[in-house]
Amino acid sequence: MKKIILVFFLCIAGLVQAQQSVPNGNFETWNSSPFENPRYYPGTSNRDVWRDGLPFNVEKVADAYHGSYAVKLTTVANASNSSFAYIASGNPDQDPDQWHGGIAYNQKPTGIQGYYKSNVMAGDTAVILITFSKNGVNIGAYYYQIYGQHTAYTPFSLTFSPALTQTPDSFMFAAASSNATSNTPGVAGSMLQLDSISLTGVTVQPAQLNGDFELWDAFVAEVPANWYTREGREITNVKTTTAHKGAFAVKLTTVLSDDENQPLKARPDYVSTGYYPQNCNQCNEEGGFPYTRMADTLVFWYKYTPAGNSKGEASVKFKKNGAIVGGYTIQLDAAATYTKMEMPLMASVTPDTLIVGFQSARWDDSLITQVGSVLYLDEVQLKSQPLNTGIGKAKHNNMLSVYPNPAHHEINITSPEPVSEGVVTLFNLTGQVVLTAPLEGTQTTLNISSLPQGVYLYRLTANGNTLQTGKLQVH
Repeated sequence: MKKIILVFFLCIAGLVQAQQSVPNGNFETWNSSPFENPRYYPGTSNRDVWRDGLPFNVEKVADAYHGSYAVKLTTVANASNSSFAYIASGNPDQDPDQWHGGIAYNQKPTGIQGYYKSNVMAGDTAVILITFSKNGVNIGAYYYQIYGQHTAYTPFSLTFSPALTQTPDSFMFAAASSNATSNTPGVAGSMLQLDSISLTGVTVQPAQLNGDFELWDAFVAEVPANWYTREGREITNVKTTTAHKGAFAVKLTTVLSDDENQPLKARPDYVSTGYYPQNCNQCNEEGGFPYTRMADTLVFWYKYTPAGNSKGEASVKFKKNGAIVGGYTIQLDAAATYTKMEMPLMASVTPDTLIVGFQSARWDDSLITQVGSVLYLDEVQLKSQPLNTGIGKAKHNNMLSVYPNPAHHEINITSPEPVSEGVVTLFNLTGQVVLTAPLEGTQTTLNISSLPQGVYLYRLTANGNTLQTGKLQVH
């Protein structure tokens, strides 16, 4: 299954092809998208498709065989990307025959069973996988393929053959809407819906299997417009209100590597105006923004708290006609408060594109003791084209209040300064818009009496910029 490398927000190709400062270098413009993942399933394709500009393809649906919910997996595509949907109760990045870890369990099942609906396109196949391990070693991997269309819930039962010869200490369950073992994105429209998954031949079902898919966790994914960021197993936001100017900045944190098949090591987080295409080890970095100067200066503000002897990094790459024609990296030392840094830019040939990137540590900073290094960034700009930050418009962003919460009949949204051209949007936990209303002046009262009880997500925007997101409890 796919290895997550980058989270994608907005295609740079739409930018005006002219000299300009770093797009959204003040990190005031963000894209936010609410979604849900089934609990205990850290590996899902929602993290992949969001990066690629595709709709979330792991969905909670009320069309259940048992209980209230089921999980629906759909292969999605647009003109430039496609992705099958998958869920996995562990790290799915290696060959399934090498999977280990996942859900702790010490019984020896004889099989797995459940119910499904499907609409698998011709030439494609959905797949269910389960693997068992003991002491970090895979001791069994089993596959069940699903073809064609089943509009009503259909039972399936897979007997493990050959049978497990040892009692495992953990297992991983996974499912995909297309043939995840073929290294292809699958056929758009292929769908697999699952419910009531259980192990056979055991006395106790593992609670973290969540086989009825009744338990879900809500997220709001956010990335800065015109930038690409590296994320962890779950989509973890890099947005912070600890800014040098304006309302927002970027926070990058070095984390522990999530690859169970490699020695534990520190892994830096990064943000860049460029990205590497998926499944292309020899490709040039794509993206960037128009830049035609031989000499300039990159200016930014940062603060950095290193772990161990880590160093932060800032890098630039010059491109011409799609090829890298130069670039270099500087190191960032510890800085307890926001510190201005000027990085001279000297190109050997006249470029047409510039890629700017930052990391919370060097790739060589891989010791576990270097986990936890934190780099804040703000006001990234070219000296020749300084940012027009528009602070007057943005400074009320982190001072908005939404109350009462929990709410019953109505909510109030207040700001110490007037908001113009604002919108408040409410989403349910499946990401559907349930209510929108204008947000104007210093106070807006929104009638929510028509909404059923439950948890909702809200997003406040003004002039096309996201001001604030959060959860709202309606009772």
